Amino acid sequence: MPKIRIKAMLIGNETNHNVMGKGILQNDKIIYQETGLQVVIEKKDNQVILKRSCKEYELVLPFTNNEKTSGVYKIIEYSMILDAEIYTKKLVMNNQEIKITYELTLGGEFLGEYTYDLVYEVIK
Repeated sequence: MPKIRIKAMLIGNETNHNVMGKGILQNDKIIYQETGLQVVIEKKDNQVILKRSCKEYELVLPFTNNEKTSGVYKIIEYSMILDAEIYTKKLVMNNQEIKITYELTLGGEFLGEYTYDLVYEVIK
């Protein structure tokens, strides 16, 4: 499994989150850690699936360019599942970059527009 250096950015409604670190590239998956959180990004043909998980929750968001998709937000402590609706406004997958602009509705509440940008390079 090749090791990678990552730079990730999430910008949106009251969110400006930047992460720099290391991860691994496993087949079509990029795996890295944030503080107390594991992030797995799976690339498939024309879709990206983003999974963020920790002890408290698991969030799964599938992205397909110019399409509405359904995801899930599981709150583990309360055994609660909220439906996530995603409208992907723009999805760009280059050799070592993924850029997604999307609108997120969680449990029927519109949360706003977000941009996720991930750049990575193989280091070993």
